Amino acid sequence: MTTHRVPLRASGWLALVGVVLFATVGTVMITVGDTPQGPVPAALVAAGAGDSVPAGVQRVVWGTGAALVPAEVSCAVVLESGDRREVDTASGVEGSTAQVAGVGRAVVLGVTPRTQAGEVVCSGGGLERFATTGQRGGPPGAVVGVFFYVGAAVAAVWALATLTRRRPAA
Repeated sequence: MTTHRVPLRASGWLALVGVVLFATVGTVMITVGDTPQGPVPAALVAAGAGDSVPAGVQRVVWGTGAALVPAEVSCAVVLESGDRREVDTASGVEGSTAQVAGVGRAVVLGVTPRTQAGEVVCSGGGLERFATTGQRGGPPGAVVGVFFYVGAAVAAVWALATLTRRRPAA
């Protein structure tokens, strides 16, 4: 009976470490799991110029500028046919920021609609340069975070069961 006690208690201590790790990752996923990836400096184009977008893909539009007022920036996708599709500024990611090396702070201006191939054109509101990046795929960060919290709870139950178990009376 004593040969099983040491590995069982060791698994309890390992589960206790798992509780801390699962809870930490769950908290990170809930707080920043849905933040879109910021642009790279080479992707930035001047305000008024076009940044190409492929067909059927949503892209996050980022803007930079010393006196940038995101609410006053106008962005649209100009299709190859000449039609314009406005960028969705109510997508829930607006206001997210990212640091761009050598440029400074970039702010999310909106999300392009899923449409035919074309170019994103942005101007106004103190915008100096802008870029588009891919949206993160997969489930929302909050959903992933909840799964990590469930894993932390399971690990906590295992740690509690194995570390509080006493040797039976002889």
